[in-house]
Parts: sequence; C-alpha cells; structure tokens
Amino acid sequence: MLKYLPIIFISLTLAACQSETSSDQPSSDNSMSQQMPEDMQPQTDIDVSDEELDQFLDVSMKAREVQMGYQQEMMTAIEDEELALEIYNQIAQAVQMGQSPDEIDVSGEDMEKYKRANVMIEEIGTEMQEEIADSIESAGMDMERFQALNQAIQQDPALQQRIQQKMQESGMMPQSPSQQQNQ
Repeated sequence: MLKYLPIIFISLTLAACQSETSSDQPSSDNSMSQQMPEDMQPQTDIDVSDEELDQFLDVSMKAREVQMGYQQEMMTAIEDEELALEIYNQIAQAVQMGQSPDEIDVSGEDMEKYKRANVMIEEIGTEMQEEIADSIESAGMDMERFQALNQAIQQDPALQQRIQQKMQESGMMPQSPSQQQNQ
C-alpha cells in the first residue's frame, strides 16, 4: 500500500487541479491508463531535478491542504440538502458510469436533492481549482509543468521511487520496516 500512496495522493491533487474534467464524466485519459497493461502505457521522458521534485512535493502539499478545506464545504452542501452521503455517492457513481437519471434506483426527491447539491459542489469545486492553481503558481511552478510532472510520476516507476524517497526523508510518509532495518 505504501508503494501507491504517493501516486494516489498526487492523483487526487491533480484531479482537483484539472478544470477541464467535468464532474459528470470520467476522465478518459485516466481511465485508459488504468486499464492499459503497464508495458503498453506511454513512457514519459521528462528530466526532473531534485530541486524541482522538492518544489513539486511542496506545491502538492499546499494543494492538498486547500483541497481538504474545500472537502468540508462539499460535505456541508450535501448535508444542507438533507441527502445521505451514501445516496449522493450512489447517484454520483451511477452518473459517472453513464447511467441516465431514470436508470438510477433512487427516489425522485433524492435525485432533486442530488442535483441541487451537485450545483453547489461544482461551484465549490471551481473555487477550489482556482485556489489550487493560484497556490501552485504563487509557489513558483507553472500549472502545465505541475501537470506534466504529475503525469510523469504516475507513469515512471523510477520517478515514483524518487518521490517516495523524498516523502520519507521529509517525514510525509513512514518508512517500511525493511528500510528502517537498513539504516
């Protein structure tokens, strides 16, 4: 599990930063890369210095903090509609899978609550994306470079290892028992 922690963390951060991806449709690029065998996935050829990797980690942590703050607002939007989180998630997952509202096994009232909550969540998401983009740029990193680095980290095992090592060195991620014994 620790092997995938940086990938999951960074993927979540990037997902929050991609303003082009609609909340109603899954990202085809991401779903395609997850379905492709590892040897068929495109290899990235990106040069990343240790300093840039450190900057990427710092920016990612700031973006994650912003994202966590907005997650509570999103939860509140669902609660304000008096919609159970489980029902909201059920509808959201069905919509992402391409089901029409008529095909989803929920009441019409719950579907209306979902729609109202979703409007608020999309507005909150837009604010969050803007704040994350601002935090990335104010930290001195271009958004395109941030996204390119994120994609490279997802696809390049050597880069994944480097970022994992940096996370362990900075205390963001605990070391595995075998790594602790080697020290």
